[in-house]
Amino acid sequence: MTNRELVRFLVITFVGAFVGQWVVIHFGIQGPASYGLMIVMWMPGLAALVGSAGSRLLACNALKTAGWRMLVPALLIGWSVTALQAALLSLGSWGSWNTQNFPIMNGAIRAEGIGLLLGDQWQSYALFAFNWTLTLLAGSLVSVIPALGEELGWRAVLQPELERRMGRMAATTTVGLIWGYWHLPMNLAGFNDSVHPTLTAVLLFPIGSVFLSFPFAWLFGRSKSVWPVALCHGAGDAILGGLLIRSNSWAAENISLMLASILIALPFIVLVIRASTERCEAASGNVP
Repeated sequence: MTNRELVRFLVITFVGAFVGQWVVIHFGIQGPASYGLMIVMWMPGLAALVGSAGSRLLACNALKTAGWRMLVPALLIGWSVTALQAALLSLGSWGSWNTQNFPIMNGAIRAEGIGLLLGDQWQSYALFAFNWTLTLLAGSLVSVIPALGEELGWRAVLQPELERRMGRMAATTTVGLIWGYWHLPMNLAGFNDSVHPTLTAVLLFPIGSVFLSFPFAWLFGRSKSVWPVALCHGAGDAILGGLLIRSNSWAAENISLMLASILIALPFIVLVIRASTERCEAASGNVP
């Protein structure tokens, strides 16, 4: 892609998404207009497919490659941030069992307000664990549809093009920032944080997006396919709807989420740094 084509891709992505987010906010995030978010999530993908011949080639190549071997790791990585956050919330007084959605009585458990595939009636712990996992898996697969729209743009087009210009570390960080600020209108409206929306929109969400960009970039780099990354993205979105542990404060929620994101991203950041060091050593002749 030329620089002009890259700029065109970004303009289409941001203008289309910001207009779409404004429409959803104007007509109500919780109303029928919320379905417009599906279209908004597809703006990077649409920009990749119609923006230029260069972006369309990158997107189509990423779609044609299945990346089967990376699907299971993608699923586990997608669930890992929320799972680790739940573990952190379980420590001390940061969080507690989500009794509102998952009440427990006489050795049985049920779901309230969260539909499970095998029913939300009172059930044993073993049946509930299977029911919850099966529902989470199904939700992750369904969530691939909107997530694919984002990842066609971010990982299939933007990541390789920026890597070619600035290297993997800087490119992955930049993609994360662009990804984070692409959500700006919805975040300012309190979509992800109704308590401190401005702080989250301007600082916390973009930082979290930068950390998550490293495992996403690793998945795409290993598979050369957009499907594992879309599954990882969808799995992360799906698990948020069935939190078993709830935070006891805004600070606990955001500190635990940031810590979980950092801990999950750290191994992938180390891999990028190690690969960059090896390339530099090879280029300087220190490695035969």
